[in-house]
Amino acid sequence: MVRKHYSIEFQDDACKLVSEQGYTQQKAADKLGVTTVTLAAWLKKRGLLKPIELIEPDYAASEDPKLLKARIRELEKRLRRSETEKEILKKRRPTSRARAYEVPVDSSATRSVRGVDHV
Repeated sequence: MVRKHYSIEFQDDACKLVSEQGYTQQKAADKLGVTTVTLAAWLKKRGLLKPIELIEPDYAASEDPKLLKARIRELEKRLRRSETEKEILKKRRPTSRARAYEVPVDSSATRSVRGVDHV
């Protein structure tokens, strides 16, 4: 695969489509014929791509039953997932690479070959 190199001016114009003209990254990338990963890298390089911040509600300080119930459901879901992963890891048998390449030898086959003269 040949790697394409784009001029600084092209990169700047591409970033302006997103930052100034309101295009989505996907729409701008499609219009310019570049990947969204490439466009995101250009935006990040110029400080125009801000990381997504996840804001969690303060469950401990809340007395709202809806928030507390949502938190309980979330924690129960995480617990079930962890327990499932643990069970999967328990069932997994350890393997050795050396054993994977070993070929079992049939002892009856070696006896019949011993009596035959090789040509």
